[in-house]
This record gives sequence, structure tokens and C-alpha cells, in this order.
Amino acid sequence: MADKVKQVLHPDAIIYLFRHGHSLPSTNGPADDFARVLSEQGIRQADQLGQTIATARIEFDQVICSAAPRAKATGYGAARHFGMTGGNPLNANRWYNGNGRELYSPTSDEDYAATLAVTEEMERQFKNGTFLSAMEYQKFKWLDSTGFFDRFMEETREVILSLPGIAEAHKIAIFSHAVIGNAVAEALLPQHV
Repeated sequence: MADKVKQVLHPDAIIYLFRHGHSLPSTNGPADDFARVLSEQGIRQADQLGQTIATARIEFDQVICSAAPRAKATGYGAARHFGMTGGNPLNANRWYNGNGRELYSPTSDEDYAATLAVTEEMERQFKNGTFLSAMEYQKFKWLDSTGFFDRFMEETREVILSLPGIAEAHKIAIFSHAVIGNAVAEALLPQHV
């Protein structure tokens, strides 16, 4: 990511940000969060989301999906209804899956460790009754003492704006996570004004 991305989003672009469906809990705390999968309820939610998108006749020019299994399963489950280039999202040239930790968390190991530390602290405070929600975006940022969140937003911006055809896309769907979804929105906001 040494070179700065020169693309910007289309001035009329609309970003649809979708959180993954209900997922099974982590078996090993925050360190195992990435591997979480959709529950039966989450599978039904993805299916319903796809039906809603199809009923609303929303056609996406670009679909961007976090690498996390639960976000992919939500996107793929929904796409069965709204389709992408022939109805097969896995082969669609307008479907982008994050690689490794892209669009899930910072790609550097140091920043990923900082992310886990913040998540663990939030879980500890949630259990003590300090926070109402363990994953509130502003509280997540508030506990970020290393600036990893800003670096993650820059990585996110560069990944999304480097996608072929993204500058021409009018309707963009992003399947991600609660806190990270907010970071994605914040990362893209300056490009979208």
C-alpha cells in the first residue's frame, strides 16, 4: 500500500452497509472471532435480507465482502436472491472478497494485536457493567491508544478505492461487521462528499 490510491467514489454513489447475520459465539474469546460462522438464525436472516433486496429491486454495481466467514455467508446467502452477473456471486467480476484480515481488522500483526487488546478490554468492562454494549464504535475508538483504528480506516479506503470500476459504481454493497462497518463508512465518507 505504498502508493496512494487516486480513485474516488462516484459523486452519486450510494453505499449499502450490511452487518452479518446472527453468528455463533467465539469458542476462544476475541482471538477466535474471525472464524465465527452464522447460526441457523443468521442463515435465515441472510436469506430474508436477500429477499428484501430483491423485492426492493436494488441492483448493486459492486459488492464488497469482509474475509470473515460470517460476513461472506451473509453476502452469499443474500445474493442468491438479488444475484450478481448471472446470479453466481462467487464468479462475479463485481464481487470482492477481502483476503486475510482485509475489511475485518488491521492487516499488520501489531495493529491486529492492539485490536484484540481493545476487544478484550471492552469485554472485561462489559462484564463489569461499565459499558452497555461490548462493541459500541465510539467506545472502541476511545480505547484505541495506538492509532490502529485510523490506520485500519486508511487501509480500508485504499482497498476499496483500488477496486477496478469502483469509481463508476453507483450502488455499492458492503458486508462486514458492526464496529468495522462503522469504520468502513467513516473511511469512505471523505471520498464521498
